[in-house]
Amino acid sequence: MTKFLPHVELRKMTPVRIVVVAGVLIAYAGVAYFGFDYARETLMSQLSSQLSARVELDAVRIESILGGYVQQARDLSQRRELGDAVLHAPIDGGEALSNYLDMEMRTSHLVGTITVSDSTGRVIASTDDENIGTSIASTRSFHVGSMITTFFGLFKKSDAHLYALSVSPITVGDSLVGVLQMSVAADELIAITSNYKNLGSTGEVMIVQKNAAGDSIFVTPLRFDPDAAIRRGLPSTDTHRICTIAAAGVEGAFVNGDVFDYRNQKVVAATRFINTQGWGVIVKMDAKEALEEVNSLLTYAGLARLLIGVLILGVLLSNVAVRIRFSR
Repeated sequence: MTKFLPHVELRKMTPVRIVVVAGVLIAYAGVAYFGFDYARETLMSQLSSQLSARVELDAVRIESILGGYVQQARDLSQRRELGDAVLHAPIDGGEALSNYLDMEMRTSHLVGTITVSDSTGRVIASTDDENIGTSIASTRSFHVGSMITTFFGLFKKSDAHLYALSVSPITVGDSLVGVLQMSVAADELIAITSNYKNLGSTGEVMIVQKNAAGDSIFVTPLRFDPDAAIRRGLPSTDTHRICTIAAAGVEGAFVNGDVFDYRNQKVVAATRFINTQGWGVIVKMDAKEALEEVNSLLTYAGLARLLIGVLILGVLLSNVAVRIRFSR
């Protein structure tokens, strides 16, 4: 019985094939390198856009809230009934004016204090009885409030809560008869800075401003320091901190991990500046957390490219070609 046995011939690579293999591998290496770099830049750009969009939105909301505080003070100070009550205060001891302010607090559901002083700075009525009879003539809030209606700033009371103060002149005709000071709980502002949606476990929205010494002061509570508002700050010499950068009025996105927060953690961040208040608004996350997804995607992409490269290498660098023929 005749048997057919397989015969295997091995053919080594020719010089031409070697050149082709080298060319393919060099081309693949170039595509992999530049493709990896492009993917990283694309993901970082997306992160920058997300942070910038968030801080832009929050800055607009903050300005809107501040505008609401000012409008409340303006609406009340321009009421004729208020002006008339101020004029009659010397006659009735401010009783009508105090009743008017109490009614305003109840009907407007305000949490805070409304204080009215006469044109000399003596408090003639207030929803806080302790203020009545005191003089605020030497305060900057009285000086500013006697000229314009504006948001004056945030402050803490003895209850440790944060309040927003707005001031406005009270006029009858063309004459200044008093100054209104309205402080309301800053809950709306805090609601914005305490909203950590899509900011992971380390993200924050912060508001900072410069003090007289040029240092940056935190305006609202911090995620990792709830008592920081008006109390905690950073020196102006800490130029590598995002808080110092934002308080100086610098706007932009910082996603290269070369800036730090108040915890001395590397962060990615975006900033906006509210010129009317001198406030810097910051949206930031720890770089480690924010870049985790970017690094993971790049790692998977790199592994996929490596696998494809190995497969190509296995096919092209085979130094033999197998040819099978049968013979007796």
